[in-house]
This record gives sequence, structure tokens and C-alpha cells, in this order.
Amino acid sequence: MVEIPCPVCGSEKREKLLTGGDYICASPLEFTLVTCGECGLVYLCPRPEAADLEAHYGNEYREWQSPPASGLASRFRVLGVRRKVRAVAEAGGRGRLLDVGCGYGDFLQGAREAGFEVSGTELESEQARRASELSGADVRAGGLEECSFETSSFDVITLWHVLEHLPDPVGTLTIARELLKPGGTIVVGVPDSGSWAARLFGPYWAGYDMPRHLCDFSAATLEDALRRAGFAARSRSYFMGTYDNVRISLEFLIKDRVPEGQMKSILLRLIGGPLARLVLTGPTIALQVLGRGTVVTCFANRAVA
Repeated sequence: MVEIPCPVCGSEKREKLLTGGDYICASPLEFTLVTCGECGLVYLCPRPEAADLEAHYGNEYREWQSPPASGLASRFRVLGVRRKVRAVAEAGGRGRLLDVGCGYGDFLQGAREAGFEVSGTELESEQARRASELSGADVRAGGLEECSFETSSFDVITLWHVLEHLPDPVGTLTIARELLKPGGTIVVGVPDSGSWAARLFGPYWAGYDMPRHLCDFSAATLEDALRRAGFAARSRSYFMGTYDNVRISLEFLIKDRVPEGQMKSILLRLIGGPLARLVLTGPTIALQVLGRGTVVTCFANRAVA
């Protein structure tokens, strides 16, 4: 574990916010979140070394985050992709699009079907290959700085639930700026650490997801990071993610607080089942419409030098 300054502003000033565990991968370790005394960013400190962090992205994590293959959850996933594509298009995004950390490639596929010329990145070569097969896109393996895209070659760059995982978020955003055409659009979606859910669930809030989330942005600190990287923040939206954020937070709470046994198994099945989705979907959509969602998406343009 290593002590670090604020990953956004570099300040050494910080206050302890809370401690918690890894509620996906079995680990005896406890992790600490702090709040930067200068810019207000919430971040993990001390942070695991890169080699130690790999264990928290192992098979347990991959199986937990694997996409649903069928049923109601799969249909909601498709709707979620359509909302993302529509949000990007309505923000003025057109032309050539790069999705950083494109996962299984479902967003790339939806964007290509909507008329975008799409490319993507993924850290692992096998994941990049799978995303390319699904989406038909040019998906390159590695960090953004390693993928050798031409400067000023994209009209839109998207990062969906990626920035919070990165050790140097401003550095990655700065590289993204160089890849955008002048006036190009960047779209960044992250869990909002300033949300009511973060306060309600505390260490069990899904947006903290320790230790994989190294930085926990609020809408304000995300827009600050974008400005530092040379973007002009334009607007923000809460159109997605609240249901899953609440569901996973409840899952983490049950996993840690309810004793092992039949009751725990029943509660976990209920939280992950169709009944919970039917009960929670209406209220969470209403919160999103009211601007009280738990996942914020910020839209910004490459600032004129």
C-alpha cells in the first residue's frame, strides 16, 4: 500500500472519510477513502500497488460483472445502451467515436448501428478481441496512451464507468483531448460521490467499490478534472445507472452485515431478481428525471487553446 497525493490537484491535504472492504472478491484487507482538502476529490489512500490491485480484478470480479445473456435484465441492458447512444447524439456527437474501456462492446455496437464510425480500447487483449467481434469495431488493447490513435482524429470520446478506475485520471483525459478534433465532445459517466446514495450506504455504496475505484468523483470534482485537462464543461445529466447502483449497494450491505445462512441467500436472490427490479425501477427512474440519480454523466468540449 502506498500513500499518494490527490490524483487530480496534487495536494497532500486530506481528511479520512471512511473505511470499508472489497465486497466482491474475498479479501481480509480494509481500505480507506479520504477527501482532498483542496479540490474535494474523494480517493483511495493508501492505495494498493498495481501488482496487488490485480488480485481484485480476478475471476470473482469478472464473473460478477459478466453481462446477462437473456431475460428481463438483458432487455434492460439493451435499453441502457440505447439511452447512452441517444444522449451522445443529442449532445451534438456525430462522426468518429472512441469508447475508452469498451467492455464487451455493446455500446460500440449500438453506436455503430446509429451511424457512428466506432473504435474502442480495452486493457486486456482477449477482452479487446471479444469486443471487436461483437461490435465490428477497431478495438485496441492497452491503456489509451499505448493504443496509437492519431491526434485530432475523433469527433467524440466516451468513458463509461472508466475514469474512477484510473490512477491518473487527469493524465488520461489530457491524452483524450489530444485525440479529439478541435471542438470535439467528451462524455464521461461516473458514480456521483456527492449523491444521496453515497451518504445513505456509506462504505457499502456501490460507487466506492473499494479498492477498484481509485477516485470517486462528484459532479463538481469531475468537471474540475475535465477543466484541468483542457475541456470546457458544458452540461451534466443523471439519465442512467441509479437502479443498478442501489441494487449493488444493497447487495454489498447484505453480504457484509447479514450472517451466513438461508436468510442471506434469500435476500441476495431477491435483490438480484425481477421482483426487486420491478419495485425499484419506477422510483429510480423518477430520481433520475429529477436530477437526483446516483450516476452523473458530464458532457464537455475540447477547449480552444
